Amino acid sequence: MVCGLTRKKKSYEADWPELEKIERELAGVRDTLLALASKDADSYDKVLEAIRSRKTGAGTHSAEAYDAAVREATEIPRKTATASIRVLELAVKVAAFGSRSAASDTGVGIRLAEAGVRGAALNILINLKDSTDPSYVRTVGEELMSRGERASALMKEALAVLERA
Repeated sequence: MVCGLTRKKKSYEADWPELEKIERELAGVRDTLLALASKDADSYDKVLEAIRSRKTGAGTHSAEAYDAAVREATEIPRKTATASIRVLELAVKVAAFGSRSAASDTGVGIRLAEAGVRGAALNILINLKDSTDPSYVRTVGEELMSRGERASALMKEALAVLERA
């Protein structure tokens, strides 16, 4: 929205090509995040189904099915965190180029992207508790710490740029 509003103002004409490029990429990330939200709901259903199978003993591979469902339910928020970090990276640019009259929208977008990373992290942590693969848990846990730090740094940077502009 901010990119589109800014591209309508002649005073920002020099930045229009960059804003158009950012706007296109953000639209793609939005579509990715919407698809991931749907996949996340589906993966939760698979975890519930695997839990039911484990409790009833139905299926010969109920433990394996549960492990696979938990891993899928972990991978989707990992992708969500990655996409949300990309939004934060682009938000730094939007904060610099975007229209001052839309600064509050930029700020809200920054905060929402950071919340996307944090929310994904919460889902990942819940799912990792049920993983039976210690190597996977360690790798994803380390990645989670790194992404949290990156998200915080990007949010601070974007908000600082927004305040200076």
